[in-house]
Amino acid sequence: MLLPKTHKEDAVIKFLEAFQDKITGVLSCFDRVVFHGHLPVTSPTGMEAFLQRQGVLLKNLKPFVTQQADRLKQHAHAICAKAKRPFIYLEGYTRKEDKARALAERDGIQRGLVCVISVVEPCRSFALRYGEKRPRLKASRRKCLALYYYFIDRVFGLMHVRIQTWFPFQIQIYLNGHEWLARKLKQYGIAHARLDNAFTWIADVDRAQRFADRITDTKWCRVFGALARRVNPLLADLLHPFEYYWVTDQAEFATDVMFKDRAALQTVYPKLLRHSTLSLSAEDVLTSGSLRPSCVESTPSPAFVTAIS
Repeated sequence: MLLPKTHKEDAVIKFLEAFQDKITGVLSCFDRVVFHGHLPVTSPTGMEAFLQRQGVLLKNLKPFVTQQADRLKQHAHAICAKAKRPFIYLEGYTRKEDKARALAERDGIQRGLVCVISVVEPCRSFALRYGEKRPRLKASRRKCLALYYYFIDRVFGLMHVRIQTWFPFQIQIYLNGHEWLARKLKQYGIAHARLDNAFTWIADVDRAQRFADRITDTKWCRVFGALARRVNPLLADLLHPFEYYWVTDQAEFATDVMFKDRAALQTVYPKLLRHSTLSLSAEDVLTSGSLRPSCVESTPSPAFVTAIS
């Protein structure tokens, strides 16, 4: 059983050592991860230079960017029509991932496009700033239509690619490390059980941990570049030869602690709750993560897990 080794996880190591007779396995892996993609036209000066090369005057900025936004929307509709999947416009708050997952389950989607969800959201864009000599561009916050492409990927499982339809076309890619690892375990025939977003039992935990450690070997730029070309048709003409550069925006790292049975966790969990309530501040909770109990009855014996992310 592999244990975490970083200094920040000393408390976790001590916990595992104290209750090792009640624990069947421990697995650490990336959980929810969000990447952002940026084009070289993200800054006002970069955008001005791009418009100059295109022969677009600043006074014609709005009709130009509106035309490109329409191309992105038409592309999304065409992708949905070709795959015979729905294009959905949402108003108000809705958990988009839950809706996409429900659609995939309802329609038996195992791979490929599930749907495209469009929603008006805040975005970073540009506005004209009038000065003494000539107008210039400035960074500005506004609202625009965002397109969420939900896919079930062969490697990563359910994921989404979000693109804003207004310049500079920032992209967000979301994936889940637990989802990726579950597919890897299935590929290599390693029996396991999951509940919600955690593993409750794994037949070979050490081998699973070795797989989990290899996710960082992924050729991310190559994977994300292909996804960007699927959702942004402008990369083939107007934006050629631009490419996105990618940054990690959010990364959750979780440790799943799998207990032998219900009774084993019940003897520990109340103490954990009491300790966290009396000892941890709001800042600790927000920066260090969460403790979540889960139960599954389908493993060889009822197993519990806590995820510390």
